[in-house]
Amino acid sequence: MSFNKVVQLFLPKDKVFYPLFEEVSDNLELMAQLLVDGVEQQNVERRISVFKEIEQLESQNDRVTHQIFTELANHFITPFDREDIQALAVNLDDIADYINVTAKKLSLFEFHELNGDVSKLSKLIQQSVLELSTAIKHLKEKSSPEKVKACCIRINDLENEADDIYERAVAVLFKVESDPKRIMVLKEVMESQEIATDKCEDVANIIESVLIKYS
Repeated sequence: MSFNKVVQLFLPKDKVFYPLFEEVSDNLELMAQLLVDGVEQQNVERRISVFKEIEQLESQNDRVTHQIFTELANHFITPFDREDIQALAVNLDDIADYINVTAKKLSLFEFHELNGDVSKLSKLIQQSVLELSTAIKHLKEKSSPEKVKACCIRINDLENEADDIYERAVAVLFKVESDPKRIMVLKEVMESQEIATDKCEDVANIIESVLIKYS
């Protein structure tokens, strides 16, 4: 089956699954932007207020994910393999979860200053989410597979960059910080951020797998 045919399975006939995935990707864009905004906010109270919005969006995302599974149970015909739909939904939800985990940890421990690596990782999450959203929109717009693949390649590159930053940042953290609580929390925060980029890569791999199956 050609790429154009698999895209046609999404639109216009698919008025259920694709709009739900698009809603999830839109939520992730907002969550990622709020994470960047909150991390860069030096006023702790304002940061916590921003992060509360992330928690609300994560709850909204859970409802959309649940709806995807409900629709999957109620529809015999799906735009692509049911296993891929399930995997895509789960991993997109995981991205939201780890963004929210990051925000929660930073809200509980009210650090007035955050190291630059937390900010760098937040921006890598945001870039990865934007690439995912672009890949999904290319499917909707019946774009060429090369555009989708390009997004996936960029996500893989961003994940590799996040790995490098995380490993270096943890090593530096133990050298420059003396407060055990701050070391523990910042390490856990950056670990959650790095996992979020891992999950973005997982979603990219699923999308590439769908392209291969239906090319």
